[in-house]
Amino acid sequence: MKKIILGISILFISIISIMLLIAVKEQRDIVARYITDEHYRYKPVEMKDEVYFPSTVDLGNENGLKEIGYLSVKNKSIVNDLLLIVGKVLVDESDKNYTHFSVIDDFAMNYTKGEYLQDKSIINYTMNKYNDFVLCNDKNDLETRITLEKDVLYMLQDEFKTIEYKADDFKNSDDRYYIYVNSPQKKLHGRTFDDPIIFMGCILVKDNKLYYGNFDNEIKGELLNKIILYIK
Repeated sequence: MKKIILGISILFISIISIMLLIAVKEQRDIVARYITDEHYRYKPVEMKDEVYFPSTVDLGNENGLKEIGYLSVKNKSIVNDLLLIVGKVLVDESDKNYTHFSVIDDFAMNYTKGEYLQDKSIINYTMNKYNDFVLCNDKNDLETRITLEKDVLYMLQDEFKTIEYKADDFKNSDDRYYIYVNSPQKKLHGRTFDDPIIFMGCILVKDNKLYYGNFDNEIKGELLNKIILYIK
């Protein structure tokens, strides 16, 4: 009986050791992490010190893309990076700046660098093409998107211009409201968007103050009064 117990113990220890060795290898291969714990359909990702947001950019057939590592969850640990790896990160080899990347496996999604999405020509094009915008927030029990008037988004864009997104500001904020183009079907319930997925901006909440994009951009005055009506 003791031999059986000893054998089982050795087998168990061997399996754990193998899992830990695999985990260490996977940790070396992790190149991106979720920044927050919100729903993957709209939360940001950090890769190479840059902030990315979900998008519907077309990267073509995945067979033509290069795998550079893995996307993992926010909290770094051997267990998390062994058991909770999200998927493989694929990039276009010709895109040396990794402007876009694709994640395959469990939570398939494409991502685009926030810096790229803030290009004035892209913002203007999107504002001219679409009229329906929504605020997405993970703490809403009903998973309801809040319709945001286009004029308010114009005011935010005019006030704060180009935004530099900082991962630490997202991590240290008390709450976040992501601004996206609403689904073509104008669904206001559920987290999943119909195409296109177009990120427009983000309102951060910290110590009962509101910021647009980062903690350098505090929302004040008339604009603050308008925003509070949406997120009170």
